[in-house]
Amino acid sequence: MWIIFAQQPWEFHMNVQTTNDDVGKTIHRMTEILGRKIFMIRYQFSLIWNLSADKRAYVLGAKSLRNMCDTVVSKRMKEYEKMQQNNISEDHVIEDGFRTKSKVMLDLLIKHSDLTEKDLKDEVSTVIFGGTDTTSNATVYTLLMLGLYPDVQQRVYEEVMDVIGPENSVETEHLLKLEYTERVIKESMRLFPVVSIVSRYVAEDVEIGDYVAPAGITIGFPIIHIHRSANYWKDPMKFDPDRFLPENIAKRHPLSYMPFSSGIRSCIGWKYAMMNMLTLTARIIREFTVFTAYKSLEEIEVQLEIFTKIKNGPKIWFETRS
Repeated sequence: MWIIFAQQPWEFHMNVQTTNDDVGKTIHRMTEILGRKIFMIRYQFSLIWNLSADKRAYVLGAKSLRNMCDTVVSKRMKEYEKMQQNNISEDHVIEDGFRTKSKVMLDLLIKHSDLTEKDLKDEVSTVIFGGTDTTSNATVYTLLMLGLYPDVQQRVYEEVMDVIGPENSVETEHLLKLEYTERVIKESMRLFPVVSIVSRYVAEDVEIGDYVAPAGITIGFPIIHIHRSANYWKDPMKFDPDRFLPENIAKRHPLSYMPFSSGIRSCIGWKYAMMNMLTLTARIIREFTVFTAYKSLEEIEVQLEIFTKIKNGPKIWFETRS
């Protein structure tokens, strides 16, 4: 069992009108607090948790984030209603007087679902909270691996230039062709899964080998240890994107790799996350060369909270390509 004792708790205060820059910081702080809530023994006692500075800080952050989401949803719903009244085509979204053909997730939910305003606010809160630190951290781990393995980085750069070109915008059809880059991202997420551990409630007795997990308990699945286990991966601490060639995937147990969890409670936005990470990686590698101060994979120490964190890291920097 992993027990992580965090540093001295701290408090933060947010205004009701949270700016976009504040959102990422708020979510980052909230996930740190949740990590302490899960792994610190004293926080398993409700009285101690309820009286803690971490609890007060978490409530403030959650209120601030919820206010921001509520404001966004209410504003978009009013705009949608106005468009309907003025017979403006629903195939367009009006932004600052300009018309664009793209729609965001919220527009599609408003148009194609029967969700109430409260339901929409809940959905947006979930997506923002679950999709901010996750994709950014995963992209950082990918860039770290590219800095550590220059030959891999060069191959990714060549693929990006071949598929997208030096100046073209990254389009959906490009992402489908970035096969090696996608394998690099997947291998990075094997070694550094964003979510290090997931849990599942046991609804009925389940036999697991020689043991029986009784109904009513919660089981934790240490994803990072599964991803690095020699039981499932040959030479597990070797960075090898070709592990994710179709023929190699077929040889492994399907649950030996689950960066987005698995089953009916798996991440609903994993496809969007992969598209996001591919786009970010391609744009960055096209413009910059990535370097890291680490000399080997073994030097990189991780700290397990809700999300996997690199201790004293990630120690990467960029230089503009000539």
